[in-house]
Amino acid sequence: MKIKITLLLGQIDKRRSINDESYFKLHLTNKNEFPSRLIHSKDEKQTLREICEEYFNIDFDWLKIHIADFRILTINNERIGEVVYITYVPEILGIVKSGKLIPESNLKEQNINIEDFYGQIFTRKGKFIA
Repeated sequence: MKIKITLLLGQIDKRRSINDESYFKLHLTNKNEFPSRLIHSKDEKQTLREICEEYFNIDFDWLKIHIADFRILTINNERIGEVVYITYVPEILGIVKSGKLIPESNLKEQNINIEDFYGQIFTRKGKFIA
């Protein structure tokens, strides 16, 4: 079975009110997905590092990344284990190398549907801890 690593990154701007739509933003790729890749390296930490280097202008070792969930997917009759990690960062200008940060409230306006599985992870892990 292949293993897929997915990284959820939320940006929290504590200078704003919790009710402000720009308080919490999600990072999505240009395809409106969360960054992910199959493990092709020695371990999951190296794969997470590769994801960060591709999508963010930030030192990987600075991030506090936690395991958030795990599930088994079947894609084209192939079973793939997905390990989901999560991290939160404060407002940092220029953090995005590839993809975009989108306020949670703008997802529906832009017709972006976040799978319930990921939405529940953000709910369980809290958006107020950064």
